[in-house]
Amino acid sequence: MRTKNLTYVSLVLLCGCSTAGPPSELLSSAERRELTPIERASLTAALAQTLKDPNAAQFKWVPVIMLEREGIFDYCGYVNGRNSYGGYVGFQKFYAQISKNDKGQFTRG
Repeated sequence: MRTKNLTYVSLVLLCGCSTAGPPSELLSSAERRELTPIERASLTAALAQTLKDPNAAQFKWVPVIMLEREGIFDYCGYVNGRNSYGGYVGFQKFYAQISKNDKGQFTRG
């Protein structure tokens, strides 16, 4: 059952990275920045718990493209986790959202 849920979550996360987004000229001119340690920790905790071995999760972080909609930023990166046999499956894309509070500080992912 856990494998089925992991497959479903992975499929949903991967689909978010491949959907049609903003026009490429808007993306190329958008500001970019690295994730803060708090943002990385928040995303790591949320994403790792969906994996078979959360403590073994490996992430590749890429700069955030600063296109905001109602205090939410879309974010894609890469995660590598272990399979049932203990081997890593290879880096896979993930999709997440980073949210701001009323003060403009990033609070959760």
